[in-house]
Amino acid sequence: MIVMLLLSAGVVFAQNSTTTPPVKSLNPRPVLEKIQNINEERREIKGAIKDVREDSREKIKDLRLDTKETIKAATSSLIKRDLLKNTRDEANKILEARKATTSVMKHQLKALTRQHFGLTIERYSIALKQFDNLAARIQSRIEKIRASGANVSTAESSLAAARIAIEKARADSKVVSDIVAEVSDTSELRAVRLQIAEAIKRANASVKAAHRALGVAAAALAKLHRPQKSQATSTETSN
Repeated sequence: MIVMLLLSAGVVFAQNSTTTPPVKSLNPRPVLEKIQNINEERREIKGAIKDVREDSREKIKDLRLDTKETIKAATSSLIKRDLLKNTRDEANKILEARKATTSVMKHQLKALTRQHFGLTIERYSIALKQFDNLAARIQSRIEKIRASGANVSTAESSLAAARIAIEKARADSKVVSDIVAEVSDTSELRAVRLQIAEAIKRANASVKAAHRALGVAAAALAKLHRPQKSQATSTETSN
């Protein structure tokens, strides 16, 4: 229901690189594939539920039409009452069979919904861990460049803003986790569906904002790194 809005992060960088850590697109493929598979399963189950309901309606409709035709040929009121009673009993059996079948399918949907929420929380966790790692690497590079005497105030300011954005994403993702954790029974999911949807919407926006903020910080660091390389090259040439 709410699955298409979901985002996380795929920040990739070489552990031993001495250059500016790159900020890449948000796309944790393994988790994304799991969510896509769950969405497909949900669509299939919803389609099956629709088919079962339609089939039961057709069966009851045919049953009533057959009874109507049979009653026309009935020779007594007692036979008519028996026919009507048998029709009601058969219709109830059809409805009970439908209820039993759709009940199993609905439980499957609820289980898939819980899996979906779990994967959503996992995506947030992956994003935040990668954001923290990247922020730490940017901070390390800033410190090294500061030691060379360069002015790093712009990069520091950008990184500080990114860290604030990361903490907001962390807080908003925790809200999602807390809401899901409080739902003790799958039957309660429907009651908090809107609340979860709103929380996920906020968390998605916060994760994307943190991703953008880290991009700004990385760009600010890159501007510092380029002059350092130029200066080093110039020094080597003069020697």
